[in-house]
Amino acid sequence: MFKHLSCRGVAVVALLLLTSKALAEAPDADAAVQAALAADPGIAELEVERALAMGQVVDHRFLRINPELEVRHALAGTLTEASLTQPISLSGEGIHGARAAQARVEAAEARLMRARLALAARTRQALAGAVYAHGKAQFASESLLLATDLRRTVEARFEAGETSMLDLRLARLEEAEAVAAALESDREESEALQLFFALAPGFEADIEWPIDPAGVVAPVIDGDDIDERGDVAAAAADLRAATADLHQNRAAVLAPVAFGVFVERDEGGVAVGPTLSIELPLWNHNRGGVRSAQAKIELAQLQQERVVRGLQTELRTTAATLERAEATAQTTGADLTGDARIALEGLESGYQEGEWDLPTVLMLRTSIIEGQVAALQARLLLAQARIDYLLARDSRLLLVNTQEASR
Repeated sequence: MFKHLSCRGVAVVALLLLTSKALAEAPDADAAVQAALAADPGIAELEVERALAMGQVVDHRFLRINPELEVRHALAGTLTEASLTQPISLSGEGIHGARAAQARVEAAEARLMRARLALAARTRQALAGAVYAHGKAQFASESLLLATDLRRTVEARFEAGETSMLDLRLARLEEAEAVAAALESDREESEALQLFFALAPGFEADIEWPIDPAGVVAPVIDGDDIDERGDVAAAAADLRAATADLHQNRAAVLAPVAFGVFVERDEGGVAVGPTLSIELPLWNHNRGGVRSAQAKIELAQLQQERVVRGLQTELRTTAATLERAEATAQTTGADLTGDARIALEGLESGYQEGEWDLPTVLMLRTSIIEGQVAALQARLLLAQARIDYLLARDSRLLLVNTQEASR
């Protein structure tokens, strides 16, 4: 096919990797995400924190101070007394405590969802990296086979007296470089697979690896907006909880009032009546609790401001990066092996038929291989840009993202 193309034409075909063929579909990235979520201890810890926070809310649905029962009976005589009292805070301490508990639940839920999305993003990034490393290793292996075939061709021509010792040495050096590149690619693939399977243990290891890293996440759909990001929501809930804690500590200045009923029986009969008691002293300055709560409010405000500032920067930068990456999707959105493989084989046949000399073949072969890897890397960067943007928007597509052909 490439026999009669110019040198420049072969290089252009290899670098652009034409868009005529469909991309292989990635392994089930959604399943990998679910495997990672099920195995991550950090997610489990956040789920426990949420459960504890919800338990505090349940506690505040009932009276926070237990009732008191007192029974007295005289050893001599017939006097028997019994009283039941329930301390109640009239300053709203319990109400503020319930609000603080509910805010902590909201913060815990927001943190849990944000952590789940962040882990999903890391898993998809790791999967994209594994696909990239696998494809690069495949390229290197095929390149080594072609380099070996070329070296054998040069050796045959040298033995026939049709080429020089210099060409033979160049062919052997080229094969040695291909061997080193294949070994290095194998090492990179092993590391990438270890990283991925460490995040998603239990995910099916014996899978059909695709060649397109961008397949691990579908193209971003315009209009998929978010209401509020998890870390922003958590920071706002933390501030509400700290504010409620301050009100609760201020309300705790006044001692609770105990309402109840008493029963007294002696020889004269039975007496029943209400009771009212107030603990002395009537108030407790609670300066330590109030100051501590005020400090927590200031810290929560600073944290909220930091998160909001970071969000705006992250949205802006990830959107710009994604826009640039998507602009390359048509250029690199092709079968990343077929055309380059044909180009490499065309170089060898061109050398065998005397169309190109060996230095030209080796120069073009290097350009083709570099273009092949660069195009694959562009697909990896496209996937990373999509994932970073979805994470910046707290998109639930990171958890469940229907596999689609890339643009």
